[in-house]
Amino acid sequence: MNDLTVSGAKALARGMIERMAAVGVPMTLAQALEGVAAAHHYQDWNRFRDALKHSRIPSSAHQSTPFPAHRLIAAKPGFGSGPVLAHDFLFQARMPDALPIMLYFDLPYTGGYFHEVIIPEMKVTAITVLYDVDAETIIFDGEIPADCTGIVLNVVGMRDGKPDNIFTLTSDQKIPAWKALYPLITSLLNTQQMTMSGTLYIPDFHHIARENSSEYDIALPELMARLRSQGGKKSLVVVTQTEDARASLYRSPDDWRLIMMDGDDSKMFYRCPFYRVSAYCFHEPVQSYFARIFTDPDRSLEDAALLVGALLARHHSYPMPKETPYGVSIVKYLEENTAWYRKLHATETAPNPVKVDHRRVL
Repeated sequence: MNDLTVSGAKALARGMIERMAAVGVPMTLAQALEGVAAAHHYQDWNRFRDALKHSRIPSSAHQSTPFPAHRLIAAKPGFGSGPVLAHDFLFQARMPDALPIMLYFDLPYTGGYFHEVIIPEMKVTAITVLYDVDAETIIFDGEIPADCTGIVLNVVGMRDGKPDNIFTLTSDQKIPAWKALYPLITSLLNTQQMTMSGTLYIPDFHHIARENSSEYDIALPELMARLRSQGGKKSLVVVTQTEDARASLYRSPDDWRLIMMDGDDSKMFYRCPFYRVSAYCFHEPVQSYFARIFTDPDRSLEDAALLVGALLARHHSYPMPKETPYGVSIVKYLEENTAWYRKLHATETAPNPVKVDHRRVL
């Protein structure tokens, strides 16, 4: 647990200003500072500031809650969010009491190392979700067996109820497909599966959550409440490339933790009211953090993002983490993933062998 500092309290105040502005309530910095002090049971900001300077006050962002906080990964393409999600899914699929769910909205995701190797090796069930763009209805092409270790949902489009001609949904079609799908996700799970832990992963959520949307403050809390209704410790990880739905996020009644994988000079979700960590730590003093990476199970996903981000940026100068099961697992996954793609690339670029008819050679 981290102790709150004066600068951290001021960051909470600035985040409070942003969050209140999202619901139409203007607030000055002085008012926000008084609000932060009151939230920590102090009479005013001056007394709270003195207490911060002379005593240890736990940060409210790290207090325990009945369910894990949602994760929002703000990422640019090619900055490593895909491997982070795929490995976390694989790690949970190997756990007997977890049932991870991956939700894709694009046909291209049916290829690659994750689909070609991970899904066949594990008892992961891949289901095609057919969205009829004319009737605005959902059809699940498959069922979830009781012994499956994970679920992959691939959402595609069809017309006139004919599944023989599926296609990738356009950005505008993905929004009604999502609205038709998310109330039905729990119908795929049996009673035992509803009581299991596990994460729901949604890559590329920026296609769904746009400006003036209510996905973060209405749709996602409603979905997670349903998934958690039987007591299962379900968690949520969402990936976005934009901050278009920032107002909806700041209105969310749920607790969020942001993981920034968009470069060293991040501008997205500035003054965010939630806990926020950057995956790109280029400087040597910051890299000393790798000595204790993956020691806290509650922030394994953040540590995975930190590791992958540093590797992609070629700024990792410390030994690879092999002290914990999660650290061993992600290192192995990254090595096998890289080897698979190298082999695939070598096969695709290898020249065709020249056939020589020796009967014509004099």
